[in-house]
Amino acid sequence: MQVTVESRSPVERTADVLALPLSQLDPSHWRLPPRMAGVDRAAGGAVLSLLATGDFRGKRGETLLLYPQDGVSAKRILLVGLGEENRIDAGVLREAAGIAVRETAKRQGKVLAVVSPALRRLRVATVAQALAEGAILSSYRFDRYQERRDDAPGEVSSVAILLE
Repeated sequence: MQVTVESRSPVERTADVLALPLSQLDPSHWRLPPRMAGVDRAAGGAVLSLLATGDFRGKRGETLLLYPQDGVSAKRILLVGLGEENRIDAGVLREAAGIAVRETAKRQGKVLAVVSPALRRLRVATVAQALAEGAILSSYRFDRYQERRDDAPGEVSSVAILLE
């Protein structure tokens, strides 16, 4: 698996899945971080409209898959919950990246782009490192002695971590 770090706009990045890691959201106000709000605007407000229904709250490990119509270069948008913002650490980010890789592989996707969340407690380098480690660790499978199945998950060939 090839892991790259880019400063490209998430809207312009071509990928099978664009993962948006989000901390737990307060129902009293639905505010997305600026880069993720840009993805929402490009997708026609699909993210905020789903948040308003309560289908996704941002709890740790929670996921929701969207299929944007136009405006976003990615085929799918995956929301990944990080839990409460004051409890997010490198381990939570590794877990989120692993979830994104597994969800992409389950859908036979090859290219994953992960938008780096802006966190007050962690440096940008720590966030990028944790996301890369989680992606690499989650892609490992020891299947040497197993038969190949048609319904087996695919293999993600590249992960792009998109920084501000």
